[in-house]
Amino acid sequence: MPNSANVRARWLTGRRSAAFLGLSIVLIIAGIVVWTLLMGSLRDRVEVHVRDGVPLGTPRLKAEEWIKNSYGMQPYYNPDVTGDQFVGHAIPDLAGVPADRLGGTLRFIVRPRGMLSDVVQQVYLQQVFVYLLLDKHDNVCAYFFLSLDELREMELEKLRRR
Repeated sequence: MPNSANVRARWLTGRRSAAFLGLSIVLIIAGIVVWTLLMGSLRDRVEVHVRDGVPLGTPRLKAEEWIKNSYGMQPYYNPDVTGDQFVGHAIPDLAGVPADRLGGTLRFIVRPRGMLSDVVQQVYLQQVFVYLLLDKHDNVCAYFFLSLDELREMELEKLRRR
């Protein structure tokens, strides 16, 4: 027959282990939330990175090269500056730049990268549409950044106006 003190000790040890595991999970989740909040939004990080890497006046070919090196993708060049639209508005209108000043746009999409980001993407999809607006001489003259959250808000606003 087992000693009652041993049974109580095993039960107490099991409870402590469960409490430690629960507390560990809560602390890990809280750490991820705090880390995410301190990092800022994906849109803000992308905007700072792109503006630093491709300053105004950068020639199109240098901008394309920077995008390939920084994000590992080939941007899409569109000579029709009003061809891409969101919620019925052309990109120059959304960026506040007269379309007749432009000679084209470079477009690419940035998604978070990394193992943790892959997991988060399954629950909360994030991406940023990036447009580099080019003047008639094929130099970057303006930027436009749009996150999925902002696009969602634009769509909801359009529905409210109906």
